[in-house]
Order: sequence, then C-alpha cells, then structure tokens
Amino acid sequence: MLTILAAGSMFFPGLFLLSKQCLKSIPALRWSEGDAVIVSARLVSSVQAVMASSAGFIIASSCEDVIEDQHWLTSTYILFAVPYFVYDIYAMFMCYWYKLRVKGHEEASAAPQHMSSALTSYLRREFLMVLHHVVMVTVCFPVSVFWRQGKGDYFQGIMFMAELSTPSVCLGKILIQYKQQHTLLHKVNGALMLITFFICRVLLFPYLYYVYGRSNMAQRVSASDGGNKKTSRVRVAVRLRPYMLKQDEKDEGPCVRGLDSQNLEIINWRNATETVKYHFDVFHDTQTTQQEVFLSSVKPILPHILQGQNASVFAYGPTGAGKTHTMLGSPDQPGVIPRAVREVFNLVKAKNEDEGWDYSIGMSYLEIYNEKVLDLLSPNSQDLPIREDKDKNILIPGLTHTTISSFADFDKHFVPATLNRTTASTKLNQRSSRSHAILLIKVVRTQRAAPRRRQTGKLYLVDLAGSEDNRRTGNQGIRLKESGAINLSLFTLSKVVDSLNSGTAIRVPYRDSKLTRLLQDSLGGSAHSVMITNIAPEFKYYFDTFSALNFAAKSKLIVNKPFTRETVAVPVLPVKRAREEHEAGGSGNEPHKKRQKDEKKNQQDGSSPSAHHHSLSEPSVMDRLIALEKLMMSCQDKDRTSMLKDVAQSRKEIQELKEKQREFESKAKLFSQLAGEKLITPQEPVFKNNTAPLQKKQSNATKPSKQQAVVQPLQVSQLQPLQQLVVAKKQSVCVKKKEKKLSDLVESPNGKENTKENAWESQLDTSVLEQSRQKILQVLNTGCLKELKGLQQIGDKKAKLILGWREIHGHFTKLEDLIKVEGMTEKRFSSFMKANILSTMGK
Repeated sequence: MLTILAAGSMFFPGLFLLSKQCLKSIPALRWSEGDAVIVSARLVSSVQAVMASSAGFIIASSCEDVIEDQHWLTSTYILFAVPYFVYDIYAMFMCYWYKLRVKGHEEASAAPQHMSSALTSYLRREFLMVLHHVVMVTVCFPVSVFWRQGKGDYFQGIMFMAELSTPSVCLGKILIQYKQQHTLLHKVNGALMLITFFICRVLLFPYLYYVYGRSNMAQRVSASDGGNKKTSRVRVAVRLRPYMLKQDEKDEGPCVRGLDSQNLEIINWRNATETVKYHFDVFHDTQTTQQEVFLSSVKPILPHILQGQNASVFAYGPTGAGKTHTMLGSPDQPGVIPRAVREVFNLVKAKNEDEGWDYSIGMSYLEIYNEKVLDLLSPNSQDLPIREDKDKNILIPGLTHTTISSFADFDKHFVPATLNRTTASTKLNQRSSRSHAILLIKVVRTQRAAPRRRQTGKLYLVDLAGSEDNRRTGNQGIRLKESGAINLSLFTLSKVVDSLNSGTAIRVPYRDSKLTRLLQDSLGGSAHSVMITNIAPEFKYYFDTFSALNFAAKSKLIVNKPFTRETVAVPVLPVKRAREEHEAGGSGNEPHKKRQKDEKKNQQDGSSPSAHHHSLSEPSVMDRLIALEKLMMSCQDKDRTSMLKDVAQSRKEIQELKEKQREFESKAKLFSQLAGEKLITPQEPVFKNNTAPLQKKQSNATKPSKQQAVVQPLQVSQLQPLQQLVVAKKQSVCVKKKEKKLSDLVESPNGKENTKENAWESQLDTSVLEQSRQKILQVLNTGCLKELKGLQQIGDKKAKLILGWREIHGHFTKLEDLIKVEGMTEKRFSSFMKANILSTMGK
C-alpha cells in the first residue's frame, strides 16, 4: 500500500515538471513559463483521466457479478490516484497565480504577503473545486478501500470511466486560452466533449441505479424461488513457466504464447500453420510475480471462509511446470500457501476489532502417496481412512489438527511437515513430487452473545503431483509404481470433470480415487474454487501442455453451490423422570437421599429455584404441559376413576415386590453368616466339581476377581431352604462351561494364559528359535525376488512389496517390521512366522 502511494506521489508531480520543461525548451512555441505551467497541468489531468478510464473499463468488463466479483486493479488504482488530487490543488493554484501575473496584479509577485493574499483569493474563487479534492482524499478514499470490504468493484470501475470526458474539457480550455475558438479542431472537440460529458456525467448514474436494481431484484427472485444457495463457477488461472533453453534440445522455441491478460494460443499439432486459442479468467505470463498471482487469483476468495464457507485452491499441470513453486515458493518469493495463511490471519485480526465474534484457526496437512492418506504432521502414522458424515461432509478420522495463533506458529509446524513429503529425482525433474499434498486451514468463529452461532469455514490448498510419461522420465521399480498411482488419480480427476460437465451422468466417480474423494467439495461441491494450471512453453512438453489446457477449459464450466455452515447452541432441557420413580419417591429412602444430594449440589453451584422455573418457561415444555392439561380435562369422570384404580393397584403390587425383596436380602445375609461359621464343611461343597485342579496354579492377588451376578431390584426368585441347597449338589451349566474353558488353557511362564494355537512357540528350544528368526530376517534384508518368493506364504506380489518397502525404508531391524508392509496383518504375520520357522527347522 505504501509503495503504491509513493509511486503515485512521484508520478504526477514528476510528469508535470517534465512536461513543463519540455514545452519551455521548444523554440518554435515561444511559450512563457506561465503558458508551459497551464498546458502541463492540463496534460497531466488528461493522462490521469485516460488511466482511470482504462482501469475502469478493465474492471467493469471482467466482473460478472456486479456485487460480489472483485478485481485487484480496483484498490491498486485507488491508492495510485489519491496523490493526484493533492497535486492537482497545487497545480490549479500555480495556474491561477500565473494568470494574475499576466493581468499585472500585485498578488502575483513573489513577496510572502502577496503570496498569502493570492492563496486566499484562490481559495475563495475555487472553493468548490478544492472542497471536491479534499473530500476525495479524506472521505472517498477510505470508503472505497476499507468500508466496501471488496464488494462492488463493478460500480467502482464504472465510476472510473466518468473521467473519460476530462481530456476534451482540458483541450477546450487550452484552445480558448490561445483564442482558437473558430478553428475546426475546437468545433470537433466541442462536439466530442458534449457527447462524452453527457454519457459519463449524466447517463452514468441512472445506469448504475438500473444495474443495481436488476441485481437486487435477481437476488430477491432467487430467494423467493428457494434458490438461496448462490452458485460459484470454478475460476481457472493459467500460469506460463519461463522458457528454459536447456529444456529445448532441438532449439524449436516456445509452442505457446499469451495474447492478453485472459487469452493465450498454442500451435495446432494437426496443422503447424494454425493456432488454438483459449480463454480463461486470468492468464499469468512469464513476467508475473508470485504476489500478482496471489492478488488476482487467490485473495478474492479468502473472505468467504470467515463467513462459514469453504474455499479451495489447487495447482494442476505436468511435471516440471512449476506447481510446487506456485504453491510454496521460496524465502524471497513466497508462494500461494504462505501468502494465503498470512492473509487469513490479517482478515481475522481486522474482524476481531469491530465484530462480536471469537475466532479460532487450526491446520491439518496430509499427502496422498500410492493411494494412501498419510499425515504429514505425524510422520509415523499409517494409512488413514476417508469417511463421510450424515451431512455429506468428507472427514479423515485420526488426522492431526493443530491450533495455530499466528503466522510464526503456522510456519513452525508447516516447514518440518513439508520436509516429510515424498519427493524424488527423475529425468524431467530433479525434485519431483511423488504425492499430492493437501493443506487444510480451518477457521471457526463463535458469536460471543446469544444465540451464540458457530460458523466453520475451511480453506483447502492443494499441490497436485504432475502427470508423467514414463518413457521420458525413465521411472523403474518403486518410481514406476508411484507414477502409475499419480496418473491413475489424475485420470480419475478428469473423469469427474467430464461427468460434471455432461450433466447426464448418473454417477460422478468421486469414490474411484482418494484424491477425487477429498476434492469432492471443490469440484461440483460447496466450495469457492480456484484452479491454477501451470504449463511449460517448450515443444518437449507440447502434449502435456495441450492436455492441461484442455482440462482447464473443461474445469471452468463446473459450477459449485457454496453455503454457510452454521450451528446454534441449543439449551439442554432437564430429563423427565419416570412416573413410577416420581410416585415412589415419597415412600422410598434412597430417592429422598438423592434429592437431598441434588439440592446440596445445586446450592454449591449457586443455582436457585428461579433457574428451575426458567427451564419450565421454555416453549416446548409449556406446550406439552398445556396439551396434558387439555387431555386430563377432556377425560370423563368414569375414565378418571378407572385410571385412579389402576394407579392404586400398581402401588400395591410395587409394595409387595419390595417386601419380597427385603425377605430375600435377609435370607442372603443369613446364608453368608452360616458360611462364615463353617456350617458348610469342605468335604461337602455346595457345588460338586469333578474337574482335576490345575497344576498347582498359584493365585494372583493383584488379578481382579470376576464380578458376581447382581440381582436387579424388583426381581423375586423362589429360594430353597439352606439344607436342600447343600444336599442337592447339582452342577450348573456355568460350571461345566468353565471347566471346558480351563481345560483348553495352558499356563505360560510369564503368568499369562495363552491358547494352544500359540503354544507351539513355547515348546521350541530358545536358541533354535532365535537361529531360525535370524535366517528369515537375513533373507528379508538381502534376498532377491526369487529368494523372497522361496519363503513360505510369500508370492510374487508380496515379494515386490517387500522389495519396495526395503528400498524406501532400508533393512528390517526386526521381523515384526514386516507388519508395516502393505497387506501384512498381524494374523498373516503369525501364520507366516509359524510356517517359516517350522520349515527352517525341517531343513
């Protein structure tokens, strides 16, 4: 901002001084200094008017939505033109002062008192013009830059075009000053000035009112039709990488070139004398900086995430086209990701100052490598699943979410995580990304006052891996597998785009790839999406560039439907007690104690009866009470009497059950007392058990005892006398089942019970077992494909996976590391170990 203001402050005065000096130096004109000052001032005003009109035309022609669409040129030119109004006050005074000198006024002398008198006279004469300039600087400038909050750039561009009549006005004043009223130039200029002034200063404001009325009416019609979800087309920007001579082995030159800020052309491979033209939202040529890419393509969508909506930015293109440079950048030229995160913090800081909301920002970072979702913030994590909730939101359970409070905090987590991303060197790219990286910035804002609304917005920043031609990259082994996974996911992405554009597809293949599953919200979903397509100019990458441009042209036809994700905190109503519990509360002792505890707890919490009364004032509770009262009043006396009889009968039955329960408790207590006095002898146990005891198994005092059966209240059973219970000596079904389980268990040396399935390992000699394990580990670390296939339960596919894992992670430190190989579960590993150890011992 300060740089643009400084540029404007130097440009307009410098142009004024330069033109004045040039006009004085022309001998043929023989103009005085006053003439040169007046003409130079008119010339600078005309230049400013032409620049403003041009900027306004560019802004107005690029905005489709007159309210929401934004253009980076709007705020830039406003900042650049503000110094002009300060300069113009000085220029008008100089013109006025030189006119006084021509007329011979004393005020035109250089004396200080005469200068102050001339200034006072100038302010009285040009009061309205000076006031106009002061208001433009002090009022219109802050309103246009800050108060609009990025909305209405279309109207601002139309206002810029109002300056189109200024050059004709300036030329007319110059011709009048030099008495050229009767020339043909003056007449033509007068007609042109009349037309432009009528269009730009008279018809302009009714036109603005008409456009705004149409936009407002369209919003009301869409709301009345139920279409309150605004659509947002995927915006596509194309960035051309600088031409690299060392990449052009045949010295054929570039195959693609830009035409303007939105159009480019590429040579037609069917006919080299023709070109194919493309039109996109933005075209960034080789001279475009990282800041310009961010300001024109990414910054306009960031305010949406503070309103509870989603936004997505992803870089697409062939390998070596500059996708990672666009997204990450360098320390000197930061890319989209650091600039976007910094802008999010700036937006939150600005919102915190004038709104009643609390903001929380968090981040997650993942990569999709060989169709596996890996957490870059937690490098040791395994493949994470992708889920979808009831609201059709895509979730990744187990993904690390870190709260960040500043850009420095973000940088502290992001830089180490970026180093965890999988990269490798190929023939086309020295540092090729072997995975798709997705950075998620989540902004949650909560309203401080009631109703305490909660809005959640997400920003997806995606760096896609580039498509590769393995004939040119020279990929082999694990690199070939990585390339296959990358190309397959990008092919699925193209199928999704084709399905969305066709409009007749029954099923969009989002689930065919994990990449498209995660980008489901960005393509045809509810996010404001921007796709930055990176292309290379060399003929070597012609077909890659041609395919990328075709994909980008299809992607810009996709329409998303953003909406605000908002929840409202609902007060929890007290749970209604059951009727039996409420009725038994007066006679039982336990409910009475419970009520006393609840009352003490409420007193400690500072609650009062008024709080409970407030809960009854909820509309839903009051409606239910009124409905219940109407139901009771509508009952006949006979029905009411029968209901009271049923209640009395229920109370009587409950009382009988309680008496039986107390009798049962007393008998159980008596039984425990008799057992304590050893009335039941060891020779005649209560339950006869013919099972032989375990081999002198010692009891473990720390082991938790098995829970006894708990008799539920109001459950009455027929009890036999104690003597009959002793004489019965019948085995229960539970005891038989317990005997069967105990007979199948084997005592292990460490005191734990293992099943017979794993008992084979404990029966082997320790040295022999360790020797066999070392042989298997040596084969896993040094064996070739044939030797690995010689192991039990290892086929061709599993052997290749082991070789790939060994190439990436190095040797296996222990046999248990084999579980980390894809497809090797714990059950398969146990079976593998048993088969190979027994096979090794047989040899």
